Amino acid sequence: MRDPVRLPSSKTVVDRSTIKSHLLSDPTDPFNRSPLKIEDVIPDLELKARIDAFLIERRNKDKDQQDVDMTEARS
Repeated sequence: MRDPVRLPSSKTVVDRSTIKSHLLSDPTDPFNRSPLKIEDVIPDLELKARIDAFLIERRNKDKDQQDVDMTEARS
């Protein structure tokens, strides 16, 4: 999940791309069948910030591990 949004009627959080795909074939909230348009979804900025922080931390950890591996390979 990279771009979380909250569906207004069911309060469910899904990725924006997932709900956009769903709405191409069915203009309803998939969790309670209420009418829904993409303009109605609410960005979950707090969750997005947490996801972004997690991804940055993970990339840094992976990079640090690669540095360790390269250092050990040279020894």
